[in-house]
Amino acid sequence: MRYTIKICDKKIALEIPPEIKITEYGKAAKFLSEDKSGAADHLCFFEIVNKIPEISGDILYISESVEISFINGKYYRFYKEYNKETPVACLINDAYETGTHISNVLIKQDFVRFINSLDICLNFIGFEEIITGLGMLMMHASAIIYKNEAILFSAPSNTGKSTQSELWRNIKKAEYINGDKTAIYMSTHSRILACGIPFSGMSAVCENISAPLKAIVFLSQSTVNSIKTPDEKTAFKLMLKNAVYNEWDINKLLPVMDIIEKTIKTADIVEFGCVPDESAVNALDGYLYPNQ
Repeated sequence: MRYTIKICDKKIALEIPPEIKITEYGKAAKFLSEDKSGAADHLCFFEIVNKIPEISGDILYISESVEISFINGKYYRFYKEYNKETPVACLINDAYETGTHISNVLIKQDFVRFINSLDICLNFIGFEEIITGLGMLMMHASAIIYKNEAILFSAPSNTGKSTQSELWRNIKKAEYINGDKTAIYMSTHSRILACGIPFSGMSAVCENISAPLKAIVFLSQSTVNSIKTPDEKTAFKLMLKNAVYNEWDINKLLPVMDIIEKTIKTADIVEFGCVPDESAVNALDGYLYPNQ
């Protein structure tokens, strides 16, 4: 069964065998496309196996649930149950080495019964890696649409991304895109877009909409509202720090840097020390849209 996820004009297809019973779609439901025209921009083949390959080769990344290795010219991303050593799934991806935009996901036979939603399947495809290869960049940022343009709020957890987005929604009637993560994309019309994606962390806000990017606002907590525009070097560092990408892979870093450079030249990059009330909304609105 093929499921096609569409982000802006890019299509990511998942070929999932019938043994994996998808009964729920979760956040992915809003991104499912009925568009059957043309080929997918990236194709993920899911395969059920009795045994996952052994973790070996050059270890590039390790966390409690993911381990990434470089084996025989390909990247292997091993997925483990929390704090367990044996992988239950493995993503094999050489798409950006060859330009084929194809990846393979191996699912261990005895783990299949735990997969019942499309959201779970998406967790195994290396989504941030795929969209980087498709000319997008995932940011740790909530996003709203105001005056037909997107404003992103980026900050560490518990700093106020969701608070500011909610204030704008309530006070300025802004429309939500995502409550935690947003993709930035240089469209074919040479305009940077902010795009919804089917990932939003703990936030329930996850919409399949996009808008031209007006600004990225890097938040910090403060007792007074203070706004400034950083120089290009600082803006670059802020964006890189809050981007979601594979730091260990130079092939992924180069397109990430390219997107950041283009974004800095076309969108407003703002540092905003703010308080969590209406005064912050009015201060930022006046800064981004003077004389309006």
